[in-house]
Amino acid sequence: MNQSGNTIKLLVISLLLLLTNAAEAQFVSKVIDYLPAAGQYTNSENIGTPMAANSIVGSNNGMVSLGAFGGSITVYFEKGIKNDPANPYGIDFTVYGNSTPTWSEPGIVQVMKDENGNGIPDETWYEIAGSDHFWNSTQSTYEITYRNSGLNTASDIQWTDNQGKSGLIPENSFHQQPYYPKADLFPNVSRDQYSLKGTRIAGQIDLSNSTVVKSYQRAFGYADNTPVLSKSEKLPDNPYTSEIEGSGGDAMDIGWAVDPDQIPVKLDEIHFIRISTGMNALVGWLGEISTEITGIRDVEPAEVDGIRSMVVIQDMLPKIRVGEILNLNALVFENGIKQNAGIQWSVSNPELADIVNDQLLAKKNGIIMLRATSAANAAIYAEKQLIIYSVGKAIITLSSTSLKVNDKLELSGKLTDQYGNILTGIPFSWRVDNSLIAEISSLDGKYFLKGKVAGKCWLYFAATEYQFIRDSIQLEVFPESVRKKVYISVKSSEITVFPRQSVWVDQFDLNPKVDRAQKSYGLHDIQFVSLAHAIAAAFKNTESDGEWAFRDDAEGGSALYLWKVPEIDEGSVAYHFGYGGSRTSAAHQKTWVVMLNQSPILSGFDQIKVNNDDEILIYHVIDNALPWTVTQLTSGKDSVKANQSVEIQLRKYACSMDNNRIVSVNSSDVMANQAILANQISLWSDEFGKAVFSTVNAGNYLLSSGIDAAKLNVELQTGIKTIKPLICKVFPNPFTKSIQVDSELPVKSVEIHNLEGTLVYRQSGSSSLFTLNVLSPGVYIISIYAGSQVFQQKIIKK
Repeated sequence: MNQSGNTIKLLVISLLLLLTNAAEAQFVSKVIDYLPAAGQYTNSENIGTPMAANSIVGSNNGMVSLGAFGGSITVYFEKGIKNDPANPYGIDFTVYGNSTPTWSEPGIVQVMKDENGNGIPDETWYEIAGSDHFWNSTQSTYEITYRNSGLNTASDIQWTDNQGKSGLIPENSFHQQPYYPKADLFPNVSRDQYSLKGTRIAGQIDLSNSTVVKSYQRAFGYADNTPVLSKSEKLPDNPYTSEIEGSGGDAMDIGWAVDPDQIPVKLDEIHFIRISTGMNALVGWLGEISTEITGIRDVEPAEVDGIRSMVVIQDMLPKIRVGEILNLNALVFENGIKQNAGIQWSVSNPELADIVNDQLLAKKNGIIMLRATSAANAAIYAEKQLIIYSVGKAIITLSSTSLKVNDKLELSGKLTDQYGNILTGIPFSWRVDNSLIAEISSLDGKYFLKGKVAGKCWLYFAATEYQFIRDSIQLEVFPESVRKKVYISVKSSEITVFPRQSVWVDQFDLNPKVDRAQKSYGLHDIQFVSLAHAIAAAFKNTESDGEWAFRDDAEGGSALYLWKVPEIDEGSVAYHFGYGGSRTSAAHQKTWVVMLNQSPILSGFDQIKVNNDDEILIYHVIDNALPWTVTQLTSGKDSVKANQSVEIQLRKYACSMDNNRIVSVNSSDVMANQAILANQISLWSDEFGKAVFSTVNAGNYLLSSGIDAAKLNVELQTGIKTIKPLICKVFPNPFTKSIQVDSELPVKSVEIHNLEGTLVYRQSGSSSLFTLNVLSPGVYIISIYAGSQVFQQKIIKK
């Protein structure tokens, strides 16, 4: 982009002086229509509902998601927005979103004038022609059809388009509400399928690094494209520079509006703005591209000078091979209007690449700067860096070359150049030569191989555009394991009864654990390791083993459900009852819900098969007639070596149950900026609800946030010998006055911290009884130091 311009600081100061007595900016007056496409945020309470859409009225601090391609919002400005050339850089309004310097989800912007003054958008829409509107990769008549999966929880949504292509809006683990618009929120959307149409741009996405996915910013003219710097600053960004000035956000000039033939139109003012998601693309573990809007603000006149010309280079891969030919395209814009000026191309090092007839030929490996200069003005140019490599190599890196039927193996690999450097920006693909033996699936941007039947198959990993850059490995699938390793946590509405941890599950006779059984649940009755066996395994070998029970009576629809779970308190037992979704009376509306891999289930646990690494949350609902919210803490592993890191994640689900005992996840979101206590250290979850913990000290740790908790065993390895983790017993829990600690090693000291990480109690010595009258009622973390290890557990004082 143009490299010259006035100093931004001086511009801001001059504008602030001019706006000292200016009137308040105008925001959206009302939302006329909100029709999201299918997507991971659609139906989500705080971002994908009509209520969320109305959050942008009168403010730029709201938040609404438009879903995948074509999802839209239409808003009205009662006073109208003037097309005023006296506005800074000619900009008339700013659209605020949540983009970052490497993350853009471009939205197409359309405008309309209320010619007849009836407050209804019943006249002509004109499209804001952004920088990508003139590329041959842009489709102005794109149409897509989304098909409802019919499920009341998250599931893949199929789509087809008018280009003969099809694909999925894939389910991910972060959002578990339905992705297709729900009937109660969007009654005008057909229950089977619906179609959306509009302009589609290609964008530029880099998926080569699965942990840092990038969707690059367009030059100008799109919503949710430019980062917001300030929501109070009135100076807009200058869209003709690469820097972000003023408030940031997406500066829009009504003068960019064009008719369907891309011919500019003259509008003196507008009253309606419609924004729709402009890309149909997946971005790895982040899901689909979906435009988000936080508000729209009218721009006020001010005397500000700034660059109005720019050159835009069409997207290209950041790395190319020696011998490859690259077609070059660039455009010159003046005040955002495409010019017919020619482009002169040059490279920083002609020994590495030649340019002939707008084509670049890569000759030698190295790094070059590619420059496109306006033929009419040499001061107006844009540059891109290109890396030329000579040799590419694909390398598969797996933790194992074998797996069992129904188990999953995470796939990992990398593409490197001749020096071993990872080739970012180059798409890749996985495939197997025999899909009967195993199949490849993806979740949250990660790829997995799932065993289907015993046998051998070849796994291939290759650069999508250069199939000669590939690697392969033979894998063997063994018969399904009899035992299953799953992760389970159990909690009431107030405390965690069983912190999240791995449990080995076997088949065994469940009949002794079913009260008032209507049928048999023996080894011959259930031919596989079921969810019922996994639930039983959570209580096996605990103080509660003899006290919990299933039932299968009419209260639970004559299907196996979890009836009672005990809570040990000062040696006595208090029970939490559930009735499988019954609503026969207020007393029977208590329910134990089992969430298997984020899908809620009330009963029929003996009919559901579990597999290795399944995630199971068992929780109690006080009244199933009312909507409820449940939180969940998970970690990638529950056992690591010292100095290894473990990823922790927090999620929240808003649920409800209908009269047919079907539980719906109405909204599913990650929990950002939440405190997580780990080893007396307060971690904070990031924008994806994640935090990372590691330690050099061996022991049994407790990761906790609120009432959620998970156990983590850290092993200290010396040579080839692994130190056995410390085992302790703390009781009673909950307690009223004192606790007893039984440890297999002599206790050196005991520390107790509150959930903010503050030390509230410490005692040294080998005592086993600790009087805790000084503590107020609440939840704490106890740390027991014995030998060179530490044991942690959550304790509750009544």
